[in-house]
Amino acid sequence: MHPALKKIAVAAVVATAFGAVAPVVAGSASAADATGTVTVTQFDDRYPDGLFDTTLVAPDGRTDEKRTSSYVYLHDVNGKWWATNTNASGDYVFPNIPVGAAQVYVGGPNSGVSAAFFDATGATGVADLERLPDESISFSNGTFIFQDGTTIDTLSGPSSVQAEASLTVTAASQSKLIGMSAFKAGVQTVLADDPETLVTGYGVPTVYSNSDSFTTVEWQTGNFYVAGTDGEAYFFPSRFGIKVEPVEGYVVTNVEARSSIDQTRTLPVTETDGFYGVDLVGAASYFDRINFVVTLDVAPPAPVDPPTTTPGTTTPPVVGGTDVTPGATPAAGGKALAATGVDVTASVVAAGALLTVGGFALLRRRRTA
Repeated sequence: MHPALKKIAVAAVVATAFGAVAPVVAGSASAADATGTVTVTQFDDRYPDGLFDTTLVAPDGRTDEKRTSSYVYLHDVNGKWWATNTNASGDYVFPNIPVGAAQVYVGGPNSGVSAAFFDATGATGVADLERLPDESISFSNGTFIFQDGTTIDTLSGPSSVQAEASLTVTAASQSKLIGMSAFKAGVQTVLADDPETLVTGYGVPTVYSNSDSFTTVEWQTGNFYVAGTDGEAYFFPSRFGIKVEPVEGYVVTNVEARSSIDQTRTLPVTETDGFYGVDLVGAASYFDRINFVVTLDVAPPAPVDPPTTTPGTTTPPVVGGTDVTPGATPAAGGKALAATGVDVTASVVAAGALLTVGGFALLRRRRTA
């Protein structure tokens, strides 16, 4: 094919993919004095541990895989927009990008916000993952870079919501690893004496994903979910779970978690300081909906502490007809116990014995007389 016709054919493909564009002109991307290469790798985290590893198999039999069916956009330090598709290795490569602060944008497989993207660059576990914010982008006069090095200028980009990852372009090559998952969360509240009936008014659950918290919305009696910008919110592999602050007089006695895709699949729940967490690796799929069931019950009565005494002292028993308060002024006909440091209880017992013996002797004397 004649080179000019080839350029026109390529332009038609891009126009179809991105919508109507102004007349395109083939050329090469202009480069600043200092430029670098940015490589972006997208992956579906089908074994949802937040790491890109194609050797681990998820419960549904799938493994992590690169996402190659979309476009990636880059906004450079000079305000210019770039776009590209994947190369033979399944990566998105942007050569000759001016050094400085830049943003990379990736989109989900469906319209609207239908997934959670996270930056997994350099991550070793879920605690290192950072959820990417969603931003609306739209541009014109951009440049599309084909992986053979050819470009098309005057490119109009999509008007859509994309996940945004920030980076600093340097003269050296750099990479971004961006993962995607689409977990959702639901919470139901029940009472211990009737676990089959959902109840409302006993506390509003909160969903946590790493350090982010999401207040739930009650859409039916005792049925809660997390609202997003376009329906339900989506989550990525993280320290994931819920907290519930019950109303006064009630406590949480149990929390269970179950897959909505496979109703027979339960996820073990661990509790730490009121946080009930699950490991998303146990979900049926990386787009599973985890349904929590929270059981509440009447709080048990608060324990009553036993009375305490000062160490080294003993409260003496009261002997009838005798004032046993150490050092007290004797009442009429009574006796006082001296504060001698002697065990008061022993003194009282001995005094009682003497009174018994003395009383018996007195009685005998009266009988003899």
